[in-house]
Amino acid sequence: MKKALRVAVSQLNTITGALNENVKNLEQGIALGHEIGADALIFPELCLNGLNCQGLSKNRTFLRETRRTIDEIIQFSKGKQPLIVFGFLEAEEDCHYSSAGVIQNGKWLGSYRKIVIQPENDGVDTAFFSSGEEGIVLNIEGIKAGIVIGNDLWDRYDLISSYDRYGVCVLFHLSAFTFLSGEYAESEQRLFSRSKDFEMGIVHANAIGGQDQWIYSGNSMIFDGHSRIKARGKMLEEDFVVADIELPLRGRKAETRATRCGLRFQEWPVKRIDCDFSASFKPEINSKIYDYPEDESAAICAALQLSLRDYVGKNRFEKVVLVLSGGIDSAVVAALSVASLGRERVVGVIMPSKYTTEASVKDAEELANALQIKTITLPIDDLMDSYGDVLGTEVELKAGSLCEQNLQPRIRANLLLALSNHNGWLVLTTGNKSEWACGYTTLFGDSAGGFAPLKDLYKHQVYALGRTLNQALGTPAITENHFSKVPTAELYPGQTDQDRLPPYEEVDPIVRLMVEEGYSADEVVKEGFREESVRKVWKMYLRSEFKRRVSPVGPKLTKVSFNGEQGLPITQQWV
Repeated sequence: MKKALRVAVSQLNTITGALNENVKNLEQGIALGHEIGADALIFPELCLNGLNCQGLSKNRTFLRETRRTIDEIIQFSKGKQPLIVFGFLEAEEDCHYSSAGVIQNGKWLGSYRKIVIQPENDGVDTAFFSSGEEGIVLNIEGIKAGIVIGNDLWDRYDLISSYDRYGVCVLFHLSAFTFLSGEYAESEQRLFSRSKDFEMGIVHANAIGGQDQWIYSGNSMIFDGHSRIKARGKMLEEDFVVADIELPLRGRKAETRATRCGLRFQEWPVKRIDCDFSASFKPEINSKIYDYPEDESAAICAALQLSLRDYVGKNRFEKVVLVLSGGIDSAVVAALSVASLGRERVVGVIMPSKYTTEASVKDAEELANALQIKTITLPIDDLMDSYGDVLGTEVELKAGSLCEQNLQPRIRANLLLALSNHNGWLVLTTGNKSEWACGYTTLFGDSAGGFAPLKDLYKHQVYALGRTLNQALGTPAITENHFSKVPTAELYPGQTDQDRLPPYEEVDPIVRLMVEEGYSADEVVKEGFREESVRKVWKMYLRSEFKRRVSPVGPKLTKVSFNGEQGLPITQQWV
């Protein structure tokens, strides 16, 4: 015997710590769920408190306010149809949990506590949480539903097997999966496999939004009990996802699919809750399956726009400011800022030195005009001379010396930060992953700022992003000259990046293997790369951790970014 269940997901972009605002968003979702006649409404993990709460997780006032806002949600749910399952921060004595609260028609029915707490930070501040110890089964008019959070679905096969024994036919999955370049569709295949393995429906409620370096991808999905996808939410946007699914009415089983396959697990304790439905109004609905982005660069562009927009907005900055050098990196950051925030919120600063070519200044000015952003020009020639006068005989600023080279970006950083202090603007840095990996950046110079949008993007990806942004903005603001010119910081006459680095077409794959795959220099050489280039990049990578350690946060796009994840010591002598 089968029975239809109308399920909905409110895919929310919540603000960490903003309890009152988050409650309003939850209440809007509850009202919409009631309007469309949802039987069950699922919200993402930690949607009430916000993701990556870190030290807030143990703040007594914050925890007290959390309990108060839950009472508000309970009161708001009176007379509303849906069974509500939402993520929140739960505390008991000295233990703290990522939990799923269950509410129905003004009543608190109970909570489920996340079981799988990974040792590494996965965007849900796992270091602050304890593990739950039991499952929960909801009886929804004969349909039995289990609750899981995050990696519980993948890593606790024994829990899902226990749910199967209890007759569960649908799983409510609260999650906060992050965007990773090239892997954003992987979760769908994993959901499909789990649904197929246990012949269960899955309601996957995923968060969206930017939080520090994390980008939560959305793409909430609903699978029926036959492993068919019934609805897929928008990627990197808020959405309300709804579908009708037919599910079998199951009793407790003597044998599960796992035991039939010869697998034996310790049965998990399960808390059972009966849900009392009084309403059954079901207007017509239109379930949608949204497509993924057409190509990888488009996906990255959308993810970076969300990350930058949320970082600026959630930290209450009115404008961003950045150096316009005439190069590809600053051009891409400027275009990305306009696409994310609008041209009126972006300020570009042109700071030519005696080594800056007229062509670079022209490229910077033409970019600013095409983007229609405010520009400020602050020449630094006189400042460089003044530094030389002050330093006197202690430091001789010889033309082209390392000291003089680094002086230029440090002067520019001081001027940018002065503008930031005076106007309250957020300083954006323009360095990319290839440069950060090799330490090709000046400490407290071009590395100084509040946010680094390209921090996890390789140089070749910067070029691809530039062309994508031109399409998105509908104008070739980033000109062919930006794409074709030889990369240079113009630190002395005729200087190019390749004076210190191998060509980027070599650097990028070498860095990817070293950083993301954990290859040694010898292993990279065996992949067919020039040994000279590999050894050079390897040495620069190991010796530049001190720069990366004090770098601004930037969006995470790969499985190992430079936001403290690679775990290199600053002091070491490995070669």
